Amino acid sequence: MIDNPRKLGKAAQTAREAIESMRAMRSNSGIDGALFGRFATGIAVNNVDSAVHVAHLVTVHPLFSVTDFFSVQDLLKTGEGEDRGGSHINTAELTSGLFYGYVVVDLRQIEENFAVLSKEQRAEVVAWLVRAIAQVEPAAKLGSTAPYAGVREVMVEIGRRQPRSLIGAFERPVEATKERTLSEESRQRLEAHATEMDALMGAPAWRSTFREHIGKPMPAIEAISYAVAEELLVA
Repeated sequence: MIDNPRKLGKAAQTAREAIESMRAMRSNSGIDGALFGRFATGIAVNNVDSAVHVAHLVTVHPLFSVTDFFSVQDLLKTGEGEDRGGSHINTAELTSGLFYGYVVVDLRQIEENFAVLSKEQRAEVVAWLVRAIAQVEPAAKLGSTAPYAGVREVMVEIGRRQPRSLIGAFERPVEATKERTLSEESRQRLEAHATEMDALMGAPAWRSTFREHIGKPMPAIEAISYAVAEELLVA
């Protein structure tokens, strides 16, 4: 596809119309399709490449589990005097942890998939995505675990270099110390590894973390998302 506006302007009218039609199809794939891609069998031009790449969450420390005993009894009666009396006992293995998550947003693909939106609107989509990623919670076992601990740190990088995960910060499992909690030790490890990667591979054009926005009139998650939108407008 021709991405350069100057080259596109020199292309034949039929080519320009075809390209605009494909862009329109991508833009009308819905926000979830435009962000995470869409595969359509039989019609190749309907395929939408993913603009968001999501890695699996991993704990930054050794994982330990506990065994939860539970019992279930069937008290449903279908007729007078009838008692089914069914029951079941079992155990479930439960774990909890401090996780590192990594997400890449391909800004070029965002521009292509949301071609009908303005630059300001695309920046807001990315800012909304930052807020959503930072606030998502696991959806399983809600009734018995209430997993609403909340995120402890967010680091956002914007640049033209190859994206890089900072999972290497946790090659050695993190442990709490007398001076720092598990999350504090993990945050220090993450920042140190980012500095090391800057020296090895080059620093991103822009970086910001939660801690830089604490104390502002709005919550840090809101402040960092607005900062991302502003940076995308001048990038």
